Amino acid sequence: MTNKPGFDSGARYSPDGKQIAFYGLENDLFNIYLMNADGTHVTNLTNDTTECYSPAWSPDGHWIAYTGGDASNYEIWVIHVNTLEKRQITYSEGRDQNPSWKN
Repeated sequence: MTNKPGFDSGARYSPDGKQIAFYGLENDLFNIYLMNADGTHVTNLTNDTTECYSPAWSPDGHWIAYTGGDASNYEIWVIHVNTLEKRQITYSEGRDQNPSWKN
């Protein structure tokens, strides 16, 4: 559905079905992207200097949890869809990945 160059994967519909979060490759790094369900308005949400992948929507649709880091360590982060505020959730050695939300 995307027209952006590079690999895209991990698509997840928002709780209301109006948007899709996914991760995609740009400048040799994965970032979390958001687009409308019809494929329009693709936006890089994380625009980070580390890899970001495995998006998971919060039940209210305001936050996306994701895995972020590099080969030395990956942590769980959340980003607010509207304000782009990022918060690191885990602080551990090793690879924290594949976040999910509890309803």
